[in-house]
Amino acid sequence: MEKSEIAALIENAEKLHGHLGPFLVIGVKMSLFAMKNLKVKNGDNLVVKAKLRAKTPYTCILDGIQATTSCTFGNRKLSLEETDSSEIIVKFVLKNNGKQATIQLRKEIVEYLNREMRPLKISDLELRKLAWEIAETPEEKLFTFETQ
Repeated sequence: MEKSEIAALIENAEKLHGHLGPFLVIGVKMSLFAMKNLKVKNGDNLVVKAKLRAKTPYTCILDGIQATTSCTFGNRKLSLEETDSSEIIVKFVLKNNGKQATIQLRKEIVEYLNREMRPLKISDLELRKLAWEIAETPEEKLFTFETQ
């Protein structure tokens, strides 16, 4: 996928979400990576199961997934398993054959973003900068990945 196509998807997710931040972009990138590996063009045949902390900024990932895959809480194709762990694991499952891609955000990325976002009043400009930094980071540096 070209850089301009990813940028358009991120901008669409930003409109849905209300602002741009790195965890929103992670949701977009996870979705694109899973769909590429599962060889699907859209989320019509997907069910997505996310396991993460049910608090911001982690839940921003869910809006990135919704904007990219059209799997939403409303259509019941996106579900959340709440955890107290800092692990962020998202499973993308093809409904027709059960093939799945499990993507985990690397622990060091979570720690890095938590450090960078720690100031209580991080500016929108700083959030945007972090978001575009994540957008430009290769998937293999962001995620571990497994298909079944």
